[in-house]
Amino acid sequence: MTEEDRIGRSRSIKGIRVSAGREYIKEYNSENPDEIGECQLDDNYGITSWQLDLECDSEFYIDAWCRNGSPNAQAYHYLDSLDLGPRPIRSGIEFGGLTFQDGPCPGSNYLGVHADDKISLSCLQERLNQLGENIEIRLA
Repeated sequence: MTEEDRIGRSRSIKGIRVSAGREYIKEYNSENPDEIGECQLDDNYGITSWQLDLECDSEFYIDAWCRNGSPNAQAYHYLDSLDLGPRPIRSGIEFGGLTFQDGPCPGSNYLGVHADDKISLSCLQERLNQLGENIEIRLA
């Protein structure tokens, strides 16, 4: 596959909006692509300036999306930014809990939060209410 094919081909992955190279660089790397030289574009992103406005191949940005834009990553970042407090204790026993998963196995880009059980979700909902967050947890 040529560099032109890699960047210029559009692929559709459910839930991911295909973006141009310019958008990707701004959104996921916080850089201004207009201030990046040709050599740096090639070294860092494998593209040239004329490819900045072409649709990206999903392989170009899927890792960044998994770590930042996916719903599970957004939940991870959101909950990680809150003071959720210690695990609840009832009758001297800790119960409930959340597991923050960051790449649970080698090569994984997964970022997400898992509740230990339904009582954990109930406790989380109560804590979000205490913090004044306008969030409703629903089980699907």
